[in-house]
Amino acid sequence: MAKPRGVAPPIGFETGEIKGQAHWVPTYCRHHFELLEKGKSTCIYGCPPGPMIRTLISPAFEILFGGARGGGKTECGRGFLLKGNPSETGTHPGGEHIMQGVGDDSYCGICVNISYIAHPHYRALILRENEKDLADWLSRAKMLYGPMGANVTEKPARAVWPSGATFVLGHMRDESSYTDYMGQEFHRIVFEELTQVSDELLYLRIAASCRSTFSCKGKCRPGNCVCGALKPQILCTTNPGGKGAIWVKKRFISVGPPDTIYKDERSGLTRIYIPSKVTDNPYLMRDGQYVKQLDALPEPTRSAWLLGDWDALGGQYFRDFRPKGPLAGDPPGDVARHVIPAGSHALAPFWPRWIGGDWGYGHNYVFLWACRDQNGQTIIYRELSGNETSSDAVGAAIARASFHDLMAMEKAGVPPHMQLWLSFDAFSRDAGENTIAAHIGKGIDSVLGVGAAYIPEFYEQLAPQTGSVFNTSPEWGLSDVKKARKQREFGITIEKAPNDRILGWQHIREMLRFRQLSESSKQTFDYEYSMKLLHENTQLYKEYLRSFEARKPEILPKLLIFDNCSKLIEAIPTAEYKEGTEDVLKRNTPEDDFCDSLRYTLFSENVHQIPEPQQSFVKRKLDEARAMNPNMDYNSLCHVARQYEDEFKHGKGKMQPFNVRPESSRFFKQPRRVN
Repeated sequence: MAKPRGVAPPIGFETGEIKGQAHWVPTYCRHHFELLEKGKSTCIYGCPPGPMIRTLISPAFEILFGGARGGGKTECGRGFLLKGNPSETGTHPGGEHIMQGVGDDSYCGICVNISYIAHPHYRALILRENEKDLADWLSRAKMLYGPMGANVTEKPARAVWPSGATFVLGHMRDESSYTDYMGQEFHRIVFEELTQVSDELLYLRIAASCRSTFSCKGKCRPGNCVCGALKPQILCTTNPGGKGAIWVKKRFISVGPPDTIYKDERSGLTRIYIPSKVTDNPYLMRDGQYVKQLDALPEPTRSAWLLGDWDALGGQYFRDFRPKGPLAGDPPGDVARHVIPAGSHALAPFWPRWIGGDWGYGHNYVFLWACRDQNGQTIIYRELSGNETSSDAVGAAIARASFHDLMAMEKAGVPPHMQLWLSFDAFSRDAGENTIAAHIGKGIDSVLGVGAAYIPEFYEQLAPQTGSVFNTSPEWGLSDVKKARKQREFGITIEKAPNDRILGWQHIREMLRFRQLSESSKQTFDYEYSMKLLHENTQLYKEYLRSFEARKPEILPKLLIFDNCSKLIEAIPTAEYKEGTEDVLKRNTPEDDFCDSLRYTLFSENVHQIPEPQQSFVKRKLDEARAMNPNMDYNSLCHVARQYEDEFKHGKGKMQPFNVRPESSRFFKQPRRVN
C-alpha cells in the first residue's frame, strides 16, 4: 500500500473514503515490485511476481498456497487480507498493465480493486496452530499494519482499522477453539499451516463462516466495484507433512494440476492449489544461503521442504515407501520404486495368489488381491472397497473379482483355489451362531457355486454339532465334512488373519525395504571350472552354483503395487506413530482400513505352497544358468536341462513359503497344502 501523495485513488466505496488516512493503491504488480527493488517505491507492502501475485489475484473461493519452505506464505497471507476485489473477467489488452496515476504513484487499474480495509463492515479471521505462533504473527503485523493506521492489540488479539474494518486472530490448538468463530460472518479467512488441522470436518466448519451479505448487484464494471460488495474468500498456507496432510492433499492437490481452478461438483465452489518454493522468493535468493540449508537436509525432509513434494513425508511411519521412485540418496533405478503400471508384470497363473481383507459396514470394507513371483516379490494387483454393504453382497463382489483368476489357474493346470484372510472381527458369532465370515462365504457361493467357499474353523469344528453354516439344514455327518473339505479345490478358503499389530507393521516395513542388508560377493564365476564339475560330478556342480546364488544381491523391493490400487497408494503415507508406542495411530478413517487390510494381506503371506509347472521351472533354471554362464554351449544346456527335469520330479518345483523373521512365525498356522 502506498503512502498518501495526493494522487486520486481508484474508485472508492459508497461508504466514503477514510479521512486522514492513505488511499490504498494496488502494489503487487510487477511495476511496483521493480521500483521497490530499486529503492524508488513509496510502497509499504510489496509482492514479487510469480506464485504470490497469482495467489492475490486468484478468483477461487479456496486457495492453497505454498508447498515448500521459504515461498513467502506468511507475507502473502498479510497481503491477502489487505487486497480488494480482483476482477474475475478483466484482462490486460496486449498483455500490458493499464497504468493510472503519475510516476512512482502509478498503479494498474485492472489487477486490483481498492482495499477492503476501507470498508467499515469488513471482517477477517486469521487462524494459527497455537498461541505462540499467534504472538509471532501479531508482532510482525504491527510492523506492517501499524504505519497504515491499524491499531494492533494482543488482548484481544486483533487489528482494528480507522474505518471499523477488523482482523480477528485465533488459534487451532484444540477443537473447542473452533467453536468461538462458528456462526459469525468473516469475509476473508486465513488458515496458516493447514496440515496441522487433523480433521477436514473441523476445517469445513470454520470455512462455513466465510460468507458475505454485502454482495455486488451486478451493476458495476469489472474491476471497479463501487457498491460496497465484499467477496468471501479463503487462503490456506502450508508445507507437506503433518497430521492433516492426507485430507489436505486429497482436497487441493489430487483434484487436478496446480495453478488450475477446480470446481466442486457438489457445492459448485471453486478451489486452487498454487505451489511456491524458496526459488520464488527473491529476498531469500539474494545470497542463496537458505537454499543451501534446505538442500543439505536428509531425505525425505529435503524433498518435502525444498521441492514441495507431497509424497515425500507422509505420516513418517513407512518412511521407505516410494510411490514415485527414488529420492535423493536412494539407490538408483527401480529398486526404490513400489508403484508400477498395472499390467506391467504378467502374473503367471501358477504364482501363489490370495486375498486379505478388513471387513466393515459403517466404516469401509477393504480387500486386496496379492500374488508372489519366483523372485519372492509380492504384487498387490487389485483393490475392492466400499461401505454400508451387506456381508453377503461383499462376498459376491469378492467372488466376481476373483472369477477370472480362478479360471486362469484351472486352465493352466493349477488347482483353482485362493485363500481369503479376513480380519478377526468377521469371525465373531451373533446370537444365532452366524458369523460375518459365514455370510461372506454365502455370497461367494452365490457366484461360484454351492460349496465354493470353505471355512475350516466352522465346517471342521462347528458343523457336526450345530448344523449347516446358516442353521437351516439337518445335522451334518463326518462324510459331509469330508465333502466340504474336498470342495476347496475350486473356490476360496476363508481363514482368520493374524492380528498382531506391531509385528504386522514391522513386516510391511520389511517388505518396503529397498536397501541391501549385506554386500554381495566380489568373487567371479569360473566358467571352465563349472563345466568341468558338470561333466565329472553333477552334485558338486549344483553346489557350486548354489554357492553363488546365496551371494546374489536380494531382489528388492519385496512389495510392488499396481497403480490401479490408487486408494491403497494414498493410504500408506498417512500412517503415523501413535504417541509413546510403536503402533500406528488409529483415526477411524478410510485410510486406516486400507492400512489394516495391507497388514492382514502381507502378514498372512507365508502360508502358501503351489506347484510350478515343470516347463516353467526348467526354463527359469536355464535362464539363471545362462545368466551365470553366458558362453554355455548347446550340449551343456541340454545336460543342465535334464538335471533340472530330474530335480523337478523329486519335488523341487514347489514355490516355498515367504521367509518371515523367526520371532513372528509363531503367529502363523502351519502351511496348508492344496493337493
